[in-house]
Amino acid sequence: QDPDRKELVWLAIRLCPDVPRCDPAVYEARLRKLDPGNGVVWMGPLARAQGRGDDAAATQILEALSRETRFDVYWNALLSEAALALSTQAQQPAPRILNGPLTNAINDASTWLSAVAVPSFTGLANACSHERTRNATVAERCRNIARVLQQGDTYAAEAVGIGIAQRAAG
Repeated sequence: QDPDRKELVWLAIRLCPDVPRCDPAVYEARLRKLDPGNGVVWMGPLARAQGRGDDAAATQILEALSRETRFDVYWNALLSEAALALSTQAQQPAPRILNGPLTNAINDASTWLSAVAVPSFTGLANACSHERTRNATVAERCRNIARVLQQGDTYAAEAVGIGIAQRAAG
């Protein structure tokens, strides 16, 4: 309903593959316009290129990702909105003695977001494996991708970026 909210466009990208006749490329193009510099938009195209075995396209996508400035999945915005919405639905006292409705909602929302908003990093890990980073060009691209991931808004992206940086360092 709000096509200019980056976090909702990202959710549309992530949920699109589960919806018949949904083309994630439409949402990916929108997110590239709304949030230039965010490398997360390349994860779907990378997975699709790798799934087709299209190495040339995957290399181009990795190059594009390596030129981005950060890797955001809009974690805080999505978590706060989802938790607030869930907490207002709490009709009964909190089932966990130490936590109130908002804390419980944050816990529930973060579990859901971990499954939905955070993409799989397998394609990047494979593209920047220790074996592949023996090639100087690949190593340089992977160091740049690592830098992008380390500017992410989740620990998961940062940790993958650190791992890639270590492998690409030689």
